[in-house]
Amino acid sequence: DEAFSDMPEIVFDSAEQFAALADRFLRDESARRAITERMRSAVIARFSYRATMDRFLHAMADHLQAAARS
Repeated sequence: DEAFSDMPEIVFDSAEQFAALADRFLRDESARRAITERMRSAVIARFSYRATMDRFLHAMADHLQAAARS
């Protein structure tokens, strides 16, 4: 939920719910595009190669600084 706040709006657990959501989003292009853009942005910010490497490098720098102090 933290990464994908729109998830409750797009999750379904039956064929009927899927059909209702598909109809809704096929009719409402602006809602579909807005959710798509928010989810795309979350993926890029959290799960892209760049984001992963940035977190790794910061963690490694913190680790090395702590090791140097020891």
